Amino acid sequence: MGLFGKRKQKAAATPAANRKKTHAPASTSGGKNGMLYVRFDIDKLNNDAYGEASYRILFKVVPLNHLIGAMFFMGDSYATLTGKENVCVIGIYAPKIQLQKIYQSLGCAQELRSVGAKSPVVVKANEEEISQMSEDLPLDGTLRSDGFIIAGENGAWAEGVYNQLRESGEI
Repeated sequence: MGLFGKRKQKAAATPAANRKKTHAPASTSGGKNGMLYVRFDIDKLNNDAYGEASYRILFKVVPLNHLIGAMFFMGDSYATLTGKENVCVIGIYAPKIQLQKIYQSLGCAQELRSVGAKSPVVVKANEEEISQMSEDLPLDGTLRSDGFIIAGENGAWAEGVYNQLRESGEI
């Protein structure tokens, strides 16, 4: 089956029993939504503001029309918080058809290849897979056609980068 097919994969064990799950909303669309995680190697980003740098790359390599309406989550990976890696993660929750377009854009992006972590893009195409992820990423907000809607304190990074890139004409 393809990337977004129906074949079930064996779920990875949750590293800690009390680990919260990603704050993705419960599906109301009959399983048509999924989650795509973009993983950035913090050391390769070589930037103290690695969250901002990660959003800058994402917004530059993925066409905005592929991102509009998506919900964004962002933070350090669980393995980073436990000292096993040094990775920043942006989670994108959207309809699977939209995630497929985002995935294709990321796969072609040299910018991501140069700073991506091991397994730089991970797709969880159904609610069961999403709920079994160990990442606890806070919601940043939603990108709408009229701008970024902040939902959390990290959202200021996403909104700031989005606004800078729009004002400079880079996106």
